[in-house]
Amino acid sequence: MKRGEPVAATQRDLHEQYRARTSDLAARHARVKELDVDDLEFDGQYSVMVQGGEELLAFGQTLPTRLAEPQRLRSAKIVRWS
Repeated sequence: MKRGEPVAATQRDLHEQYRARTSDLAARHARVKELDVDDLEFDGQYSVMVQGGEELLAFGQTLPTRLAEPQRLRSAKIVRWS
């Protein structure tokens, strides 16, 4: 988060990143579905899809903390000021 950036913008950015990752995973899934299991590309594309799923899950797990960070920083400033 940039200094002075509105919380709503930060939330919007994080949700947009999550949406983009979800769309990317859906596209990878569609590519895998088009391939036959015996196709030479299948294993590579499947691995890429699984990796994308793992990355999406990891990103999703960090969202609550990342979304709460601006409020935490603001609270810390208020406590220091007091």
